[in-house]
Parts: sequence; structure tokens; C-alpha cells
Amino acid sequence: MTLLSILLVTCLVSDPTIAQWIDRNGVEVIERKDLSPAAAASSPSSPGIVVAKFRADDAVNAALLRKVKDQVLFQIVACPDRANCSVAFEQDVSRYSRITYLEKVPKGTTLRTTESAEAQRTTKLRDDGVRVNYFEKAAVVYFWDSGMKAWESIGVSD
Repeated sequence: MTLLSILLVTCLVSDPTIAQWIDRNGVEVIERKDLSPAAAASSPSSPGIVVAKFRADDAVNAALLRKVKDQVLFQIVACPDRANCSVAFEQDVSRYSRITYLEKVPKGTTLRTTESAEAQRTTKLRDDGVRVNYFEKAAVVYFWDSGMKAWESIGVSD
């Protein structure tokens, strides 16, 4: 990871706990230049990272599109005591890495499954979620289900 990439990511991450974890672990996240031109035009300014409160425990959390050698991994990082961060959820998105970007979904948002889903489902977020967009393909929102004490997802777009 270049010094410029480290500085860019650290500046984009407003929370010092997450910024330190990124720096300490040499994390390199997807940037606009890594996306296809069409996906880059639709993505937010920092398409590879979202910092939010994904759980009601006030822990610091981040969702990342992390470059690891020849892979791109979607990761949710939790820092429950502001010192010990760890990857709480991980999924390989390498196949779609040129069209994948992240967006925060605010607490209180009502999510509905796509029309093509066999079993329609509606969920209102109790905490923030993260939307993984696969440009012009699909979108999936990941969120913490406090009742099941597990990460859940819901497909919200074709």
C-alpha cells in the first residue's frame, strides 16, 4: 500500500479507531479508479468504505471493500471496545469488484425485497446498514439482527 493510499483512506475515515486499524493492518480499499467508468460515475466519493453504527452497542463499525492480493473482500469490521477491532463478517466479491461499491443505509430505513424474490420480506432497520451495490446487477443490504445476534442481508434491487 502506498503512503498516498494510506493517507487518503485515513482522511476518509473520521473515526480514529477504524483509521488506526486500517493503518495497523495495511488495509487497501477499493477507490473510484478501481471501478469501471460507469460504476465510478454512480458511486459515492469513497466507494470502498462506510463507517457507521451497525449495532446498538455503540461500537465503532466499518464496512470495507478490501483489496487482498488478487481478491476483493467485503468485510464488516467491529471495534467493540475501541481497541480490539476484528472482522465480524466477510464475503468474497472479487468476481464483481469492478462494479461493486458501498453506501450507508440509515437507521429507520424500511427495506423491501426485490419483486423477483419468491418470498417478499420487509425489514425496518433498527441500526445503520450497508448497501453493497453491484452496478446495474443487484444490491444487497447487510444489517445486524439484534434478535438473532447475527448479520442478515436482504436483496433490494435487480
